[in-house]
Amino acid sequence: MIISNTYINKKRETRDKVFIFIFAFFVTIIYFFGLKSVNLTFGAEYYFDISKNNIQTGELLEATLMLDTEGESINAIEGSTSFSRHLVLKQIRSGDSLVGFWVDLPKAEGDHVNFSGIVPGGYLGELGSSWVGERPGRVFTLVFEAREEGDAWLQVDRDSIVLLNDGKGTEARVTIKDINIKVVKGEGTTSPNVVSWEDEEKPESFQPIIELFPDGLYYLIFITRDKDSGVAYYDIREGDGSFVVAKSPYLLEEQRLGLPILVRAVDKNGNKRLASLSPERQLTWYESIKTRDILFSVGVIILFIFVFRLQWRKKRK
Repeated sequence: MIISNTYINKKRETRDKVFIFIFAFFVTIIYFFGLKSVNLTFGAEYYFDISKNNIQTGELLEATLMLDTEGESINAIEGSTSFSRHLVLKQIRSGDSLVGFWVDLPKAEGDHVNFSGIVPGGYLGELGSSWVGERPGRVFTLVFEAREEGDAWLQVDRDSIVLLNDGKGTEARVTIKDINIKVVKGEGTTSPNVVSWEDEEKPESFQPIIELFPDGLYYLIFITRDKDSGVAYYDIREGDGSFVVAKSPYLLEEQRLGLPILVRAVDKNGNKRLASLSPERQLTWYESIKTRDILFSVGVIILFIFVFRLQWRKKRK
């Protein structure tokens, strides 16, 4: 039987279509599952916002480290920044930061500034009535003085990280923009752009709370912010004791919760904000007696007995 060319061509076309369909199907499956197996993360960007790109020697420069979450919620950051020899770091301002709780306050070590903090509840960006959506937020501000002429630079170190607020501690893909500054010889006159700043405001009001931790002990939790210079440290006093420098969470010495507690937040300019907690229970008279009072009383009694016996021996002689 003779098979016509038309029949053969149609059969080839059908076969080609089936092949294309099967090929497209497998490509789609491989692509889909391939994407599922890759750890995709959203991006975040660090960059510096500076007051000007050209300065004179002796002039001050503000450089604010900014973080753009690019629409994703983040809850922790860690990293460091560095700067060239042309600049001298004069001040670090961590007030008004997007960071809610500093694990390590921004601190200068040589030509680096290291930092680490968390944002309880997550952070998307700055909201405002004059714009729509979220804008990049401030991490901290560095104030430099230009020391020598040349091409100065500021950069965020490449090992700095941002963690997503996804409950898994996923690292976001971080992009970084460095900044260059031209430093020229000063003319001996004060620039009108020199930074003038003074912090006279106390840290914001706050209320410490007591929490029972899984280890069965009571801890004091506290946090506040200072929009200008930033909080330098906290100190705590239990009852009529002395203030001691502390970090949150703080293990309470008085686990019976029978003493008033004072927490002092001190900013980098020395301004102080005081917060207090009343005792959660009333101690009985014997519970309120401190060990040192008992030891003092025992010591007095022993001394009295010793003096009494000494006098008694003298009388017998």
